[in-house]
Amino acid sequence: MKKNILSIFTVSYLLSTSVLANETQKFKGYSYAIIGLERLSYTEKVSILPLETQVVATSPMSITGGVYRYNDRWDFSLDAMATLLPSASKETWSINASTAGDDFKQSNNIGNNTLQQDSFELANSSLQFLTHYKFNEQARWLTGMKFTRHNFKRFDFESEHTQIVSLETGVIEEKVGALALELGVGYESAPVQNTDNRYNARLLFGIPVWRSTENTGISGVEFSESSGWGFVVDASYTFQILKNIQLGVYGAYDYILRGGSKITRNNSVFELPKNIVEFVRIGINFVWKLD
Repeated sequence: MKKNILSIFTVSYLLSTSVLANETQKFKGYSYAIIGLERLSYTEKVSILPLETQVVATSPMSITGGVYRYNDRWDFSLDAMATLLPSASKETWSINASTAGDDFKQSNNIGNNTLQQDSFELANSSLQFLTHYKFNEQARWLTGMKFTRHNFKRFDFESEHTQIVSLETGVIEEKVGALALELGVGYESAPVQNTDNRYNARLLFGIPVWRSTENTGISGVEFSESSGWGFVVDASYTFQILKNIQLGVYGAYDYILRGGSKITRNNSVFELPKNIVEFVRIGINFVWKLD
């Protein structure tokens, strides 16, 4: 009887060890490359004047990175995203519909809501590092950080109200660098190896801990206000085209709210307006694990 029990425990141990080994093998890390389009929506509201702006632009983008296995409990990931060729769109600065806006139009003899127009470009890039705490091979708790760089360019300024607006010549560039702490959840349905198809999804919330903004139109002034927050949700579905190589689709929605601030220099007030940047990304996802 004891021999039978010992045999059962031995077989059970060997089976469980084999299952664990298979699980470890099939959830190895992988690399990916995404090429697609990024639709930007940018809104900004000035507080010292009743002005607001909104612009929409679509540009090609790429994302490259990978998920790397550390052990049975931890993975980590690293990816880099960049706008490839920023496209220019028309930006319109409007007087907002408010009592202050009506008073501003009346006092400056403005008949419509459009104060100024210009061409607008935004080049967006980011580098993200995440650790994955695995509840199991599929469900993950994600923590990490993301460094983001936004380069705004404005040019070809136009206005019918030159008595109020001092039109700039050339290009006005605004550079924003930010570091955010991120926290969220992720899900991996299956490994890349020996799988007909798979999907993964993530939801992340971010809080900026550092931000620096400089504008060539305001020489010598740096805004360091880091208030705001953001979140991103992304997902991908891929299917096998060759052994351990998959191809599929990718989609994401990225929301960033940046708080505004004011700086007074030599009796002049300079404002960094509160703004919201939204990105919708779609693309083709190429995933592989060759070793």
